[in-house]
Amino acid sequence: MSNAQTWTNAALTNGNTCLDGYNLAVAALSLEVKRRVTDLGMLTSNTLYMITRLGDIDGR
Repeated sequence: MSNAQTWTNAALTNGNTCLDGYNLAVAALSLEVKRRVTDLGMLTSNTLYMITRLGDIDGR
């Protein structure tokens, strides 16, 4: 469970770093990329929550 949590948390951090450093000249494209990365971040956050809960249930 620990490895899954570590990898998922790293993916979430990577998405946040991507948004922090992302700057496009074309505003519409920039908004679309930010929307998609934000959506992916929410999915990743939910996945991390589920992995953590599974670990709690499993007692690890």
